[in-house]
Amino acid sequence: MTRGRRARDLRDAARRVTLGAGEIAVGNRRLFLDAVRGVALVFMVLNHTARWWMDGSMGWGRYWLIYATVVLAGPTFLFLVGFSLAVATRAAMTVRGQDFATVAKRNLLRGARIIAAGYLLNLVVFPDEPFLSGGVLQTIGLSIVLAIPALYLLRYPSARYVLTALAIVLYVGFVQAFPALKTWVSAHPIPGLVLFYDFPIWPWFALVLAGLVLGWTEVRLPDDRARARYYAGFAGAGVVLLVAFVGYHLSTGAPLLHFDQDFTLNHHWTPRSVTLAWIFGWIALQLAVAYYLIEVKRFPARVLVLLGQTALMLYFLHQIVVYTIVKNWLGLVFNHWWLYAVANAVLLLGLVLLAAAWQRLRPFMPWARGRKLMPTAPPAPVLR
Repeated sequence: MTRGRRARDLRDAARRVTLGAGEIAVGNRRLFLDAVRGVALVFMVLNHTARWWMDGSMGWGRYWLIYATVVLAGPTFLFLVGFSLAVATRAAMTVRGQDFATVAKRNLLRGARIIAAGYLLNLVVFPDEPFLSGGVLQTIGLSIVLAIPALYLLRYPSARYVLTALAIVLYVGFVQAFPALKTWVSAHPIPGLVLFYDFPIWPWFALVLAGLVLGWTEVRLPDDRARARYYAGFAGAGVVLLVAFVGYHLSTGAPLLHFDQDFTLNHHWTPRSVTLAWIFGWIALQLAVAYYLIEVKRFPARVLVLLGQTALMLYFLHQIVVYTIVKNWLGLVFNHWWLYAVANAVLLLGLVLLAAAWQRLRPFMPWARGRKLMPTAPPAPVLR
């Protein structure tokens, strides 16, 4: 065993405690979840630049890029809201010994801050839209608040089945109510913008609940071997769902990347059932691959982890750069693919540098003191 390997193992052992047969990381986040969130952030940036830095003259390539990235970005963020809440709540109560009231209060305050950030984004970046328009940040913040009673119920074994049923009811109810919702939104434009605009809480809270149930199931596994089998099951399910999605389109001749196959309400997208196969397949396969590479093989993926850990700040600030500064103030258009690619590479590099600077400043921020995100040791096991 090399000196570097021995030192790494000692550092890993120092920051883990054993609870029963399983081990739970202490003092560090689940870095593979941060990496998945970082991938979603990259897709979200590409979605925004495709819409705001190019115009219709770029043809179907731009259209397909917008559709693919909206499917890959927003749903992943919302699923991870639930999954990460389950992981964080279990660690807080089991490892750090906090009671549920403390966890609930923290989640309530965090949700309120994210909702406030969403309305601040409306004011700063989208002043031409009604201030109370909904957005992905409002949905994330409200989902964190609404998940508090769900987290309380998850202490009971049957709660996972109840919450899974609730998620299905929420989505199926939206599908059944969709024609009536289109009529209602047309007749009530302002309430429609508040309640059904850009990943509205109904039906997207269903995806948060799915993440919550699957995350809670994962953190209750007895050991790393069981966890490895769990993510192997994710990988198999992901492959099956993606094959089913592609097979359906090949057999029916339906367009593979097209908004017409889904729901559009208030000019925003919600997936139909067949697109759910792509969403869940992508999320499951991505989680499995990230777990294997980062938890098992110790691949650092530092850039993706960094982006994932600072995703909220980058979500807010990149829209000021992409929409307010580049599109509106400078009026720049990148209607050549090579030019668009270079512009995005520069933007993403700038976001990585900004994220690194933000992490260095975090110890001096009153609300973040004592929180260490990117570890110095090798890692252990929206859209508008």
